[in-house]
Amino acid sequence: PFFVIATENPVDQVGTFRLPDSQLDRFLARIKIWYPPEDAELEILREENLREKALHIKKLLSPEEVIKLQKETEKVIVKDPIRKYIVEIANAIRNDDRIAIGLSTRGALSLLRLAKAWAFLHGRKFVTPDDVKDIAIYVISHRIKFKVESAAPEELIMEIIENVRVPL
Repeated sequence: PFFVIATENPVDQVGTFRLPDSQLDRFLARIKIWYPPEDAELEILREENLREKALHIKKLLSPEEVIKLQKETEKVIVKDPIRKYIVEIANAIRNDDRIAIGLSTRGALSLLRLAKAWAFLHGRKFVTPDDVKDIAIYVISHRIKFKVESAAPEELIMEIIENVRVPL
């Protein structure tokens, strides 16, 4: 299995270069990690030798087990109404007057793939519209550009999605 995890500082970009949109589109998802709760941060500060401990983290899955889970995820069923729903979400984003750069076909495909994984993790063998909605922000937010910078891009994305008819 191959995957890349990258970090980004949303506040300070001095001395760094922002990834081009074409490269951002190749990342399946963006997950924002905020400050930990106070008790967790206190526990972090109590820890000694964090770097040394990180070298000895117990692996949870072997590469073969990861591949097996990926293959199981591929078996999750996606019916055409769900595929159409994803295309309609992509088109709604592309056609929204507030959007400068819409969701690419690669982005729509990523939405489908992550929805399948989400359904699998929830013990289902099929994707529902809620699976698509639940993971949409993580797949879409780093791929699109607004004409005017928004303080709440996730809210605008969800507003667009909520206006797309959900398949029965």
